[in-house]
Amino acid sequence: MPSEQSSQGQSVWAVVPAAGSGSRFASGAGINRQGSKGPKQYASLVGKPIILRTLEALSATELISCAVVVLAANDSVFSELSPPEGLPIETALGGASRATSVLAGLSHIADRAGHNDWVLVHDAARPLISKAIVQNMFKQLREDKVGGILAMPAHDTVKLAGQAAAKADNQQALTSVERTLERGRVWLAQTPQMFRYGLLVEALQKAGAGAGDSVTDEASAMEQAGHVVRLIPGDAQNIKITTRADMQLATALLQIQASSSVD
Repeated sequence: MPSEQSSQGQSVWAVVPAAGSGSRFASGAGINRQGSKGPKQYASLVGKPIILRTLEALSATELISCAVVVLAANDSVFSELSPPEGLPIETALGGASRATSVLAGLSHIADRAGHNDWVLVHDAARPLISKAIVQNMFKQLREDKVGGILAMPAHDTVKLAGQAAAKADNQQALTSVERTLERGRVWLAQTPQMFRYGLLVEALQKAGAGAGDSVTDEASAMEQAGHVVRLIPGDAQNIKITTRADMQLATALLQIQASSSVD
């Protein structure tokens, strides 16, 4: 059963933003929605909606007292799902951006969450997060005053693109390399992103309504507020399902996991 409190006496909450349209998943790539209806988080992944697998993974961590799923106002699908046992799940209405949706989820628990409680914000489309990785993250951060994120060091050489040239014949805009980034300092952010409740609320409020362009994850808001965000090594299998190829990879990984558990 999930623990109501951390070893330091603070509750541990989860916010799962799921108010997006999933336009990259559904548009232009011949995506097979596998009979799902609604945004990508409802697409079927080895027989279950992606978001349901994500919630099951969060429940398995045995750390979270309550998960708030932030939905679009016109969402008619989530209420039809059977949530995992052992994890209380509540819903809130999201906003026009990730930042406003996460803030809506945090506001939903404002009368219960303490300033120093922990909040794990996790993408609805990351169903392969493991219990071991989240528990290690909590172990590494539980004494921290701010929090941190799961991330993976970049292995490929990373290029910063210059301004894109004008599109021609509806083809993808062409651009060029402005410079090469120092690979040893580049990390690729994942979720969960784990922060103190009060600090995260303040950072997102400070970012304001125009946060959509500059705040693409919670760490961005915390950085802008002047906080030091720690990096905790993540897991290469903790992929975010954004494209058809991601769905195929996630399917293969789940099948491998199932085969390993049988063996």
